[in-house]
This record gives sequence, C-alpha cells and structure tokens, in this order.
Amino acid sequence: MTSMPLPAWVANMPEVIVEVLGGARYQYLRTKVDLEVVGPDRVRTFEADKSRTWVDPFFGGRMVWRPGTNWITSLQTDLGGFTVSSDFTFNARVEAAYRINKWLFVNAGYRALYTDYETGSGDEKFAYNMWVHGPFFGVGVEF
Repeated sequence: MTSMPLPAWVANMPEVIVEVLGGARYQYLRTKVDLEVVGPDRVRTFEADKSRTWVDPFFGGRMVWRPGTNWITSLQTDLGGFTVSSDFTFNARVEAAYRINKWLFVNAGYRALYTDYETGSGDEKFAYNMWVHGPFFGVGVEF
C-alpha cells in the first residue's frame, strides 16, 4: 500500500506494479520452560530461559494488482539466508486490501516463512528448521 501507483498499462485495465525487494530479516526466538515434578516425598523444579537472534539477507519480488479503485491485491516472495546466518529462508505472502476512505484501509492475507538455521555443536547446538505460517488481518492508516 505504500507504493505510488503506476498509470494503467492498457486503457481500461487495472493497474499492475512489479517491485524488486532486497533487505535483511531480523529473527528473535525465546524459549522459556518452567517445570515442576511432584514425587511422593519431594518436589523438583526445573527452569530454562534461552533466546537466539540472527539477521539474514533476502532478495525477492512483489506484484501488486489493483482490480478496482478501492481494492489492492499483492503477491510477495523472497529467498534468503545464503549461509550468512541461516542456510536458507523462504517467505511467501498473499494479501488483499480494501480502501474504506482516503486514509483508512483493511487487509487480510496469508503468510508462510521457512527458516533453516543452525549454530553451535554438542550441548550448545541450536537448530531451527521450521515453517511458520498463518492468516493475518489488519486495519491500516495512511497519511
């Protein structure tokens, strides 16, 4: 929604915008475990609290299609990691947005992010090979 629209390429056809993307993706993971084991004559507690952060470069593209004056749809995908931090990342997002008035819009879509990250060895090894995906909904303001 932040791109300036291009004029329609063909008369009476919806506008299409194609963008090349590049940047860095910051990831933060925190795991906290509090465990209490109750036995016949004793109670044992275990606690663990660890976090990891890393940054991966990515490159990709986005296509925005405006099927009507108040609607915008987009498809975005990128690849990253390149063994800088993660071995590989893949991100895909599809979205539809409806402009309610000049400054307010609502949007909904689905996003999937795959990350293959590993660091350390032995007892200090941390591996994160995971898909994170799901729907999103939002309300936005442009000014």
